[in-house]
Amino acid sequence: MILAGDIGGTKTVLTLLTNDANGSQTCIKEETYPSQQFPEFDDILTAFLPADAAISSACFGIAGPVVNQRCQTTNLPWLLDGEALKLKLGTSKVKLLNDLEAMALGMLHLPAQELIELNPNAQIQPGNIAVIAAGTGLGEAILYWDGNKHHPIATEGGHSDFAAQTVQQDQLLEYLRKTYPDHVSYERILSGIGFSHLYDF
Repeated sequence: MILAGDIGGTKTVLTLLTNDANGSQTCIKEETYPSQQFPEFDDILTAFLPADAAISSACFGIAGPVVNQRCQTTNLPWLLDGEALKLKLGTSKVKLLNDLEAMALGMLHLPAQELIELNPNAQIQPGNIAVIAAGTGLGEAILYWDGNKHHPIATEGGHSDFAAQTVQQDQLLEYLRKTYPDHVSYERILSGIGFSHLYDF
């Protein structure tokens, strides 16, 4: 079986799939868990996996920077380690990805009916693609076009400084500094909590 996971600050979604004879996958189990109610990611794995589950490979998209197959999650106190997960799952095929890198890869395979064109009259040309996702935080990734195909690049752009450009934005920055005196990032504006800040402002 294949284990896939989307690990975010608000929720974690785990899925078990089997490979079909025609090369496609069939979902046999999927569960969503409130991330903040679990002290560690292993606790969710234990709750999700059947006792007799034989995992052949696993991949996890995680909200946080992945370095050398390790990730300290941004909005959770979890440390995920690829080597430790290999031992727990009993497979050498475990891959950790930044969640937006995983999302960017998935977007390349979405059918047309799953997409909404914001500017349907625009001329479509192959090129770089920005992937932006506002959730618990602000995720950003790049799909770099090399002239032949796209390559995903993970970023932590949501944590970059909010650079005010207008008087109103200056006022917003000063307002947010009351709550975040050390650093006001774009994530403080464009995210679940960020929308609340904008409404209050």
